[in-house]
Amino acid sequence: MAFDETAEWDQQKQNNLLSTLAARGYNAFGVFGVSPTDINTTFADLKSQGLTVASLGSCPAGGTNEAAFCLSTDVELAAYKATRAAIDAMGGQGTLVHLTGNNVDANTQLRMKGVSKAVSESGGKVRLLQTITDIDKDLQTAQKAVSDLLAAKGSRIQGVVATAYNPAVAAADAVSSAGSKARVVAIDDDAKILSSIRKGSVTATVVQNPVAQADIGAWALALLQTKQCTVRKPGQTFVKQETILVEIASTDGVRGTGYSYTIGTGGSSVLALLQGHLLPLLVGEDARNVEGLWQRLFASTRSTTTGAITSLALAAVDTALWDLRCKRAGEPLWRLAGGHRREVPVYDTEGGWLHLSPDDLPSTGTSR
Repeated sequence: MAFDETAEWDQQKQNNLLSTLAARGYNAFGVFGVSPTDINTTFADLKSQGLTVASLGSCPAGGTNEAAFCLSTDVELAAYKATRAAIDAMGGQGTLVHLTGNNVDANTQLRMKGVSKAVSESGGKVRLLQTITDIDKDLQTAQKAVSDLLAAKGSRIQGVVATAYNPAVAAADAVSSAGSKARVVAIDDDAKILSSIRKGSVTATVVQNPVAQADIGAWALALLQTKQCTVRKPGQTFVKQETILVEIASTDGVRGTGYSYTIGTGGSSVLALLQGHLLPLLVGEDARNVEGLWQRLFASTRSTTTGAITSLALAAVDTALWDLRCKRAGEPLWRLAGGHRREVPVYDTEGGWLHLSPDDLPSTGTSR
């Protein structure tokens, strides 16, 4: 495995680097493409050489993806949520500035769309004073743009939302140095941004999970290249998954973790039920009493028991309690659950999705 990047953010230079790596014998590539509008040509060229390629960190612009798969943040939604956070920090009114990346980048256009949507929802109470693009080339370019902005219009700005890395770092520095009271919502977890949050000059930041994208992407690439799996088309797809994690700590220091998830909607409702009702009922209870605690929580939600939200919330708690019990005992779950079998048949949950034909469904239920 090798990690490499070009000295400049240039698609042709990235193409040259990929060609060099292919010539050296690398046969699977996870690529964060420079140009979402041109990267499909690169992917098609790599595939024509019998190489496996995935688009990691972004997806090609438009409806076509020549890579085997892509893993990407929903940049429009991220920009929308960042802008909502900035507007809330501004007290719901005032003048906002958007700092972002290259105007020709399709992802930049999506970010601008997300910001505009959030501003429009303010009902005229928030005005987008300016969108400054093409300042993510390097930190120096972003610093000059932000400095010039604050010098010319700083007194008129109540909020700043930065949806690209270099503008975010530049804004975090400049707002603090200038003594501006503008509320800043940034992107990424750069040390300067996190430090500015602690100091109070940056209100919040939107953090992606590139480690997970790279981890999952590399794992999937390895399976594809070694022919251990194939990409099923058309497959079941969704824009986002909301994962709710529950960690329960006992007085002896043992911790148990559980989770549940939703596909796209409902995650905030599960979290609210846990935080506002279920988790407080566990404080001071004996974590060893897994079944008894489940019954108590179940009884406390009798009026909402029939429904996915309650079931998902209960499942996360139940899993965390069992995890804690197993860790304390030093035994696997199957043994504590009775140990009747060491092996059980499994099935493919994809069988429940409607993209499969009736003829394909039986094969997904075959035990492995």
